[in-house]
Amino acid sequence: MSIEQIAGLTTLAASLAFLIARFFINREKRPKNEKHRKNTLFSKLLTKTQGDTGKANRLIEFERRRNPKATETELTKSAIERLEWDMNK
Repeated sequence: MSIEQIAGLTTLAASLAFLIARFFINREKRPKNEKHRKNTLFSKLLTKTQGDTGKANRLIEFERRRNPKATETELTKSAIERLEWDMNK
């Protein structure tokens, strides 16, 4: 085996190791279930309301009145979108 072939295999092995590591790191960042997604979204909403839990809950309840059949995740997403829209007006 020549030095060029060894260098090529080494580069290939390093690239493969990088892709595998990246896959597992990204997989850990993804929400694992609906409850975790909801908590992550609620945290984002809380950040946007500067930690005002009452305001965050009122925004979600407003969205619930507009769309009673929506899931908690959908309601929280809608509340975030509406708040961002209002803030950018």
